Amino acid sequence: MFLDNLSVQHRLGPVLEENHYYPFCDQAVKSNYARNKYLFNAGSELQNKEFSDGSGLELYETNFRSLDPQLGRFWQQDPLAVTLVPLSPYQFATNNPVLFNDPFGLDTVRVSGEGKHHIKIRQGDVLAWTIGDQTSYYTYDPSNADAVNGFVGQGMNDGTMSTVTVTGHAKKQDNTSAWGLGWEWLTGKGARERHFKDGDPFTKMLQKHEHIQDARNQIASGLGNGSIVPNKTYTNNYGLGGLGGVPKYIRDYSTLLTGGVTGNVAVTFLRSYGLKFEVVSVDEESGTAQVHFHMDNASTIESATHPPVIGYTQFWSNNIGKPLNNFFSSGAMSKTTQTADWTETIKYK
Repeated sequence: MFLDNLSVQHRLGPVLEENHYYPFCDQAVKSNYARNKYLFNAGSELQNKEFSDGSGLELYETNFRSLDPQLGRFWQQDPLAVTLVPLSPYQFATNNPVLFNDPFGLDTVRVSGEGKHHIKIRQGDVLAWTIGDQTSYYTYDPSNADAVNGFVGQGMNDGTMSTVTVTGHAKKQDNTSAWGLGWEWLTGKGARERHFKDGDPFTKMLQKHEHIQDARNQIASGLGNGSIVPNKTYTNNYGLGGLGGVPKYIRDYSTLLTGGVTGNVAVTFLRSYGLKFEVVSVDEESGTAQVHFHMDNASTIESATHPPVIGYTQFWSNNIGKPLNNFFSSGAMSKTTQTADWTETIKYK
C-alpha cells in the first residue's frame, strides 16, 4: 500500500474527569476536574459542595440512609438490621465494597444470571438481580398492587421476574374452621378480622367450592382467547340474589343439616363473597399460569338473615337489614370480616 502526503496530528483536549478513590467511594486524591456525583454505589448521588461556602455533607444519598464514604459506614441504622445480627447495623455492603454495593440502604439479596433462583426473603428486602452487565433492583412487597411475583421496582420488568422462586418465612397457620368463625360472630368473642392464607384449612375448603372451579375455567379460557391478560385484576363474585340464587341458597344452607358432611361449610358461613384474581405470570412453553386469588367477605346480622330472593333486594336492605346491623353494631352478632389469599398454577393449553 502506498500513501502519499500522510500526516499524523496530536491535538490535546481537556481532561473531563479523573478519579483516585478508596474502596468505600471516597476520593483518595482530589482533582481540579469536574466530578461525577453519580459514579458510585449504583448511581447514588454524592451530596458535595452544596453549601454557599463551597463545603458539603460529603455523603452518598440512598433511598433509606446516608453513606459516609470516609467512614465506610451509614449514619443511620439499617431498618432491616434484625436480619443481619452478626453485622453492625451501620455497615455498608456487608463490609465488602469491592464485590457489593447498597443503593437502597437496605438488606439486599443478590442473584446472578438467568433462570430460577431459590431464595429466602422478607417483606421490604431488596432483590438485586444481575444479568450480564445489568443489575436491576426490586423490593419485596407482595401487598403492593403493582407487585410482580411479590416484587416492585424499576428495571427489567419484562417477564423475567417470573423465573424467581420466593420462599418467604413461614407464618403461623390459622386453623380456625367455618364453625369457629360462626361461633366468633355469634358470641362476639374472638377475632373480628380473619386473614386466611395459602395452606390454611379454611382456604383449602374454599378452594373446593364449585364457584372457584368456575373461576379457574374462566381464567383458562380467557388466557386461551386473549380476553384475560397478566397483571390485571378481574372480579368474579359469588352471590345468592335473585331467582338464580335460590338453588345455590338451598344447596349451601342444606350443609347445616348434615353437620358439614355434605356441601362446602366454608361457603355456608360466607354466604355471598367477593372474589378477585390476577394472572401474575405466564409460562408459554408449558401452557401454565400463576394466578393469585383474593376473597373478601363481611359477616353481619343482615347477611345471616337473608331469605331467598326478597332478602337480596334493596328494599330488604334499607328497611330490615341495615336497622338490624345498627342494632347489633357491637358484641354478639356484630360485623366480622374474612379474607383469603392464595396462588394456584392453572393450565390453559
